[in-house]
Amino acid sequence: MSKTKPQLMPDYIKESESIKTFLLGCVKENTTSSSISENDDETSFYSFHSSSSLNNTTLIYPYREMIKTLSQWNLSSIATQLNFMKFPVYLDDIHNFKQEDLVKHIMENTVRYKKLFENVIDDIVFRQPSLVGGVGSVVNDDLAIIVNNNEKDIATALNCPVELKRRYQLIFIPRSNTRIKPLRTIKGKDVGKYILMKGVVTKQTDVKAEMKIATYKCDCCSATIYQTINQNTFTPLENCIQKECKGNLLQQTRDSLFTRYQQVIIQEMSDEVPIGHIPRSMKIIVRGELTRSVTPGDAISVGGVFLPQQLSQGNTILKHSGPVASTYVEGHYIMKHKRRGSGDQQQQEEEEACYSQIERDIKELGFEEWFNKLSRSIAPEIYGHFDVKKALLLMLISGVTKERKGLKIRGDLNIILMGDPGVAKSQLLRFISHLSPRGIYTNGKGSSGVGLTAAVVKDSLTNELILEGGALVLADNGICCIDEFDKMDDYDRTALHEVMEQQSVSIAKAGITTTLNARTSVLAAANPSFGRWNPKRSVSENINLPPALMSRFDLLFLLLDKQNNENDLNLAKHITQIHQGTFQVYNDDDIEFYSPEYIRCVISKSKNYEPMISSYHAFDRKDTVASKISDIYVNMRQKDERLGKGGTQMYTTPRTLLSVIRLAQSRARLRFSNEITVQDVEEAERLIISSRTSLLDDDKRNSNRNDPVYMIYDIIRNKLQEAEGSIHLNNLQSELMGFKQEDIDKCINYFEGLNIWIANDGMIQFVSTN
Repeated sequence: MSKTKPQLMPDYIKESESIKTFLLGCVKENTTSSSISENDDETSFYSFHSSSSLNNTTLIYPYREMIKTLSQWNLSSIATQLNFMKFPVYLDDIHNFKQEDLVKHIMENTVRYKKLFENVIDDIVFRQPSLVGGVGSVVNDDLAIIVNNNEKDIATALNCPVELKRRYQLIFIPRSNTRIKPLRTIKGKDVGKYILMKGVVTKQTDVKAEMKIATYKCDCCSATIYQTINQNTFTPLENCIQKECKGNLLQQTRDSLFTRYQQVIIQEMSDEVPIGHIPRSMKIIVRGELTRSVTPGDAISVGGVFLPQQLSQGNTILKHSGPVASTYVEGHYIMKHKRRGSGDQQQQEEEEACYSQIERDIKELGFEEWFNKLSRSIAPEIYGHFDVKKALLLMLISGVTKERKGLKIRGDLNIILMGDPGVAKSQLLRFISHLSPRGIYTNGKGSSGVGLTAAVVKDSLTNELILEGGALVLADNGICCIDEFDKMDDYDRTALHEVMEQQSVSIAKAGITTTLNARTSVLAAANPSFGRWNPKRSVSENINLPPALMSRFDLLFLLLDKQNNENDLNLAKHITQIHQGTFQVYNDDDIEFYSPEYIRCVISKSKNYEPMISSYHAFDRKDTVASKISDIYVNMRQKDERLGKGGTQMYTTPRTLLSVIRLAQSRARLRFSNEITVQDVEEAERLIISSRTSLLDDDKRNSNRNDPVYMIYDIIRNKLQEAEGSIHLNNLQSELMGFKQEDIDKCINYFEGLNIWIANDGMIQFVSTN
């Protein structure tokens, strides 16, 4: 009976020969582009070669040229020994070299094969430089003599760890077809393997010096001793290890090996977090040339080795948990996302197919009908609000940000939805936060100023104060949806002033002074101050928001729950059909709404365009875009002047002019055009007028200012605020002197019916809104 043979270990000697063959024989075309990376730092090594006449050559040996450069550095002067380079190994190159098994082994056992690559490179650089056209031998290694500083001890110096002489950092770049692994799906079976994932940077530590080789010198025999450090902690050597020598060892800091060390915390993308779950985080450890490559708020793809990390025994919380280990990723590859789908070849192919479908739909339906259908596909379960949905679609696309000579003009749109409870404001915010590629949803009542901008926290590794990005920083290049905007404290709302105009967050806390990017659109929803919206009062009286903050919103929509038999019937049918599994159609014809993936694809395609205002006949003719925009601004200013003081609560400012331009740019992007047309400007004007009409819907507002009922209401409301919510009518006799008793009773009963206050036995008390 034959016995089954046990599974054999890989032949690492044979694997080393395969690696050596690849490094010396890999040939590539003379190009600086890469199939997966968009970072110049990771592709520049293709042009890292000697000054031979490569202009007439179509093929190069990139890895051989890099090893040749390392061998030249090894034999160079002391000053050049400080040079250090990144040595990226592209797995696509190994696959194209017909070594698919080697690629598989690297992905399965990355740490082991990284050491094999380093051993092969070190062997060529220090012992066989002639293979890459270099000269010299290990005896001429200047660094070994420099470390010991004593030519009599060359034998000892030659035994120093090879890491001291290594002038490169080897990293693996994943294949272009490698699927990005969701953070939530990384399990224990992935330990030791190379994984590729994506997330948002939430926190990073300062760059520290990590000791890799400790060098000592004996005060008795002058011998040089080396200690390799592979753990989080180490015990320094005290006594000489040479025979018949009991001398003390002195640590030589200048001769020891240090490397740059940084920890980065990434969090799941918002569209990958299941509803009702907390986003998961992962610690990334980067070293050497990969440090300082990201900042909080960046969306990145990370490739690296998933490894366990033993928790320190000295941890007070886990004092008796020696076997417990945390996990981290040793970073090899970091790429910032410039747009949705970057770095994922399969997703880019799906987007190309979607782009073709978009072009066919526009050609079949026409732009205007396609635009209407696309806007109605935003939150289709919500009935009505057609102009609001169009504005939200344009906000998702946004305008073009201008930067010139230090001056920055934002292109992102800010919108606020105000009105009665129960008109689906929060549902619209939820849908937009899930639809946006980088959407953050937060509640104004539960959000503090540091929670929105940035917080100073203590690093668990070094106990130093570091910055942790808030909601606005994490929503960089996305949308931050803030519900219950009116419930925020005034101190916390002041943090939004800089974000909504300069699109940055300036921090000066605990000795940390810096500026973080917050290039985000703000979508806010606010409820009336007391119960339902009171059409007799102004906007500022209904919602207690400062004018300086309100002027930063490009569009302000008022959503009222008005009684209308036809609308009420359609709304009732719509809600009933939702519970039957269908959506209420907006026209007599059935409408098949576009999917959220389709809308995301439209947003991704439109952001590739940067429409401009044509300078041809800019102001010479009345039918040009520039003349149309200037006429809209002048007419709005003249209308405000005619209305006079108290006639309107929405004054036209230069920010209104910029809002018209941003909306026109967004619509031009939606047409996939690089030029703004008059039709784009007219649609922007219509949306602004529509938002203002909703705010100034009641023409009787100003005529009712002198109504005795509302004059009494103002007096009682002011006194209630001074008395912290409750007051007796006897304390109001002097203020209400001159008003009729029937008007006083009418005012108390009317606003008690609106659920603003409660009157009982002469006491008036505000109704709690919490």
